[in-house]
Amino acid sequence: MIRQILGEVSVPAANTEVQQVIENPGVVKTYLEKYMPSLISFLVQLVVAIVILLIGIKVIKSIVKIIKKAFDKSRMDAAVASFLANLIKYFLYFILVMALLSGFGVATGSVIAVLGSAGLTVGMALQGSLSNFAGGVLILLMKPFGVGDYIVDGSSGTEGTVKDINLFYTRLLTIDNKMVMIPNGKLADSCITNVSMMDKRMLDLRVTVSYST
Repeated sequence: MIRQILGEVSVPAANTEVQQVIENPGVVKTYLEKYMPSLISFLVQLVVAIVILLIGIKVIKSIVKIIKKAFDKSRMDAAVASFLANLIKYFLYFILVMALLSGFGVATGSVIAVLGSAGLTVGMALQGSLSNFAGGVLILLMKPFGVGDYIVDGSSGTEGTVKDINLFYTRLLTIDNKMVMIPNGKLADSCITNVSMMDKRMLDLRVTVSYST
């Protein structure tokens, strides 16, 4: 009697469903007819998306190689060429991802709007870093000085030989052998004196002598 009660209590609901499927095999056929077309359509879209992704990656790599070769032939500054090539590469990848999402029926307009709002929030949080980034881009494009030039920063009075220019900071080696990191945002907004740009320059020397000389 106890075994019968326990057996009745412990029968799971899954056994009931299995029993229904055994008694009525048409249920499986109904499920397959209902969901199989959608599943096959999704798998086809997934395979096509993977193929497009692989082809797109190869095409983007080829385009970036062609652009880098064009920059090398134009004798563009290495830092500027690298920055522009990476910018174009990321832009092409962004277009590829948007195309794939559009193929799956995702509204790309809403995705771009969300990314824009997120970018605005991050930009407000990293305002100083973005200012240095913009200053680095201006320095690399306008080329007020280059690596090896001796410059004087008008805002801080710091002077030295430029050892490295990156997107956020510029490194100067001072006369007393100290490495100074100056934010590019300040350099872009200040008066920069490039001492070594010209081949010749005038040097004033003040010499004190006695009147009897």
